[in-house]
Amino acid sequence: MLNNIIGNINVDGRNKTLILAALLISLQINSSFGEVDFLLFVQRWPPTVCLQVSKTIACEIPAGVNYWVIHGLWPNSLTPPNPSYCNKSSPFDMKMIQPLIHDLGKDWPNFFVHHKDSSFWKHEWEKHGTCATFLPALSSEKLYFAKSLELKEQYDLIEIFTGRGIVSRKDQPYSLNNVSNALYAHLKVRTLIGCEYAKGVRLKTHQSGKCQHFSHIKFH
Repeated sequence: MLNNIIGNINVDGRNKTLILAALLISLQINSSFGEVDFLLFVQRWPPTVCLQVSKTIACEIPAGVNYWVIHGLWPNSLTPPNPSYCNKSSPFDMKMIQPLIHDLGKDWPNFFVHHKDSSFWKHEWEKHGTCATFLPALSSEKLYFAKSLELKEQYDLIEIFTGRGIVSRKDQPYSLNNVSNALYAHLKVRTLIGCEYAKGVRLKTHQSGKCQHFSHIKFH
């Protein structure tokens, strides 16, 4: 199962495209941290990140970051609440991921001006990564971040969409069939696609044959 959230938002003449994408890896495992049914791999589009926080946080996209970036890899349950902050005795340790720093800076950047670059990684590890350590492939901080980078390379959404001519644009709506077909051609799964439209910066959901602002795509 795969789930994507995509948004194409025009605010003050500036195009804001593609909110986030999430890969759902089905697990159905009872861990010591509670029931985990799937891993949610989340990617997001940088301009939309800054749009979402523009009223409260100074946000800046690093030069050259014009592609989808990682938000996190989250153990989730079909029945709330999702597990979080599962092991306070395993705090984030920058030394553990030193070999990955370059790739993390590229594919998992921090956009908040007054936050340390590592603060985002610290949050994701302590909230989500510590709940995934029961899986051998994610049993350490280094493995957790390395697997996230591997998934980013495997599911390169900018490559999938641009390869089918689906790129950020200001006025012309996208055909839902074209988006669904682009994803199917690469992932071999059918999708359910939801749309959003922007009124100011508040988003509302609707369904139609064409879509100006994609909100989510569910892969089954």
